[in-house]
Order: sequence, then structure tokens, then C-alpha cells
Amino acid sequence: MAQAVEQYTPLDKERWTLNQAFDYLTVTLGYSEGRALHEMERERLAGNLAVKVHKVVDGKPQGDSEYLLPDKKHELVRHLGWVVPRNHKWGDNRWTVYKQRVLELWPRRLPEPVKPVEKYKRNTTDDDLVVEGVNGIRSGKWPNSLQAAEALAGRAKGSSHDSKVTRLRKKIGAALED
Repeated sequence: MAQAVEQYTPLDKERWTLNQAFDYLTVTLGYSEGRALHEMERERLAGNLAVKVHKVVDGKPQGDSEYLLPDKKHELVRHLGWVVPRNHKWGDNRWTVYKQRVLELWPRRLPEPVKPVEKYKRNTTDDDLVVEGVNGIRSGKWPNSLQAAEALAGRAKGSSHDSKVTRLRKKIGAALED
């Protein structure tokens, strides 16, 4: 059990064990275990995530540490609940990565803000056309709202000419009543 605790404890505050990096991806970011291992291995093989190997005896580092080569021979795997490089002795080694590098490779993303939709304002470009239609009827350019709508429908947004005419006719008629 003491060995398991040692595997989870980093040797300094700037580094995370592979398990801490794995937990960040799975717990904090919500990655599946398979995806987290795949992402870590992909970045390790690309040379973006350097894994440092520390020889540890009685919880203390011994000798010089070395970096794990970015090759497929030492693929990161889950073994007995721990993230370890394949073909490495599990008990005497501790594998760490820079915490800041993990945070740079997989930053926390805030959800995109959702813009509220204005209710009942689907065709806001109609407002100028309605004013033009009302002014045209009052000046005698068009005799009624239907003919004003027919003339202005080409500049309105919408799917079909008939729907634009109907929509504009209703809006111009309502504006004339005000």
C-alpha cells in the first residue's frame, strides 16, 4: 500500500505523476479512460509530453533521472489502476510530467455563451420596409397595403415571394391602424 501512495505522490510541485495527469483528463475534463490514455500517448510519441523516469527507493529519488524515449516500446497503459509505461519495472520507478505542460496541451474550456433569442422578432429587416410602405400609402404612391407589400417584397428576407408579401401586408396594415 505504501508503494501505491508513493506512485501517486509527485517528487516536486511542478510535476504531476502520470496518474495525476490521467485524473485531470478523466475527472476534470471528462475524457473516457481510453481517450485519456490515447491522448497522453499521442502527445508523448509526438514529443510534446516528456515523461521523466525517477528511480525511487523508500520514497526518495535515487541517482539521476532520465526521460522516457518517445517510442512505441514504452506505450502508456493502465495496469492495476495505475498509468505506467509498458516494459518498465513498476515498483522502483515513478513517472512524472510537467503539470504546466499538461494544462497547456489540454486546457479547460469554458462553455460557449448562449445568446438569448429575441422572441417575436424573426424578420427585423422588415421594420424599414414597413415604414417605407406606410409612408408610400400616405403619400399616394400605393393605394393599399397589398400593393405596397407587392412592391417591397423583393427587398425583404424570407423563403418565398408570397410569404414575404403576406407578412409585409399584415405588418403595414397593423402600422396604419396605429
